[in-house]
Amino acid sequence: MFEELSKYINKSVALLLKNGKEKKGRIVFLDSDDQTITFEDESTLAISFVKSIGGTDSVQTTPQPQLVQEKPADLPTPIEEPAPAPVVLIPETPPEIIEKANQIKQQHEDSIAEAQLLLKAPELSGMPAEIKDIDGIGKSDEAKLWTNILNQYNDGVRLGKFATDVDKVEKILVHINSLASSPYLQNFIAIPQLLGYLTFMQGQKKEALEYIKQVIKVEDSPEHWITLGAVALEAGEHELAFFTLKKLFFKVNFTETAYKNIWHKFLELIISMKAYNDFFMIFSSKYRQFSEAERTGIFEAVVYFLLKNRQRKDAQDLLLASQKTGADHKQIALDMLKKLGQPDREYEPEPVIIQEVATPTETLPKKEIINLPPPTPRKAKVSLSEVASIVSEYTFSSNIINLKDNYGFIKYGTNNLFFYGNDLVNCTFAELSEGDAVEFKLKKGVKGSDVAGEVRLIGEPKRNLDGTLKSLRK
Repeated sequence: MFEELSKYINKSVALLLKNGKEKKGRIVFLDSDDQTITFEDESTLAISFVKSIGGTDSVQTTPQPQLVQEKPADLPTPIEEPAPAPVVLIPETPPEIIEKANQIKQQHEDSIAEAQLLLKAPELSGMPAEIKDIDGIGKSDEAKLWTNILNQYNDGVRLGKFATDVDKVEKILVHINSLASSPYLQNFIAIPQLLGYLTFMQGQKKEALEYIKQVIKVEDSPEHWITLGAVALEAGEHELAFFTLKKLFFKVNFTETAYKNIWHKFLELIISMKAYNDFFMIFSSKYRQFSEAERTGIFEAVVYFLLKNRQRKDAQDLLLASQKTGADHKQIALDMLKKLGQPDREYEPEPVIIQEVATPTETLPKKEIINLPPPTPRKAKVSLSEVASIVSEYTFSSNIINLKDNYGFIKYGTNNLFFYGNDLVNCTFAELSEGDAVEFKLKKGVKGSDVAGEVRLIGEPKRNLDGTLKSLRK
């Protein structure tokens, strides 16, 4: 079905769904990873719910809006019939913009898939000044020990023995620790460099991380930040890796050959951690001059962020804005980046009170939603109509992962989105089951966190093994 649908990119179609309904619209993008269809109105649909293209598996072009014509003269005309409202024609996104967005997305995904941040062996040679200064002529015990270490180290790196020969690593570590015990070499940077590299080769990644941190304290340089980032990634310390690469790109030009691979690893970390504000902080600096290549790189990275966040319309608007004469790619990209922001933590429902208005003849008691704690005395009572407001016009799709008493959670990136039962549009809460596919829009809850609104069930509800719906929830 994916290959068949790909023939109709930028065409209007009528899709027959497995639930018997029909979906019409212009297809602008097919996501092979998520197996979803994106339409021009920014709605998405899972490909698995498509039964056929049209009633006979053939394309059915949706007619373009036409101006309302006056009725034929032979038909009766109602008295004082109001004039027809003018039809507003929404301009279509130029095909070259859609193609450019797809191209940027593909190029970044390919580069990120290939990006690696590898630990390089420190390059050491000769007799360092720190050892020569001990006795002035370099013939001290420290000098002899250093020469022995250097010969073993360079031989091990050249032959690749540190990755396979545990005994060789242990032997050289003994000599390095002996050198480290010298009271004259407390700030000799080569010692933690060697210890960090060799303990990493032994698989002791946490220990290696601590040695590399010592190197940073002695000498703060891009080379050492890259080393720390590589070890942090291998040790599973992604937040530390992100911090080190962020510090790196405060200083260096990411379009240089030495940093291109690291740049795409940094973009991968930004997306996985949703740390878009940190990206904004780096490149909104007024104290650093950016080359034209960097401005283009920043621009295309933001386009990619928007596409990965399913904000295709914003990405296309960004590309259109860049075509204007004298457009500043960096500035319009950073302005658009503000729409992404930082992620909220998992939503915790606020206590909600529904208060019915008393009539002149009777007084209705306050009602509380079952199982929700009462509000604290300082908080104002909140009606359901005030709990959340629509803040996004875009439609997202995902699956329900948990259901409680008249509320539940939807899988959304690295977080889960809360939703109320009264936010359901085309079904009741009793019809839902964990695992059901749904479409939704984003709202802001009373705590300012993102919650799901206008939740629609996609297709048929998921059934239990006995073919019945899950037990009703009161």
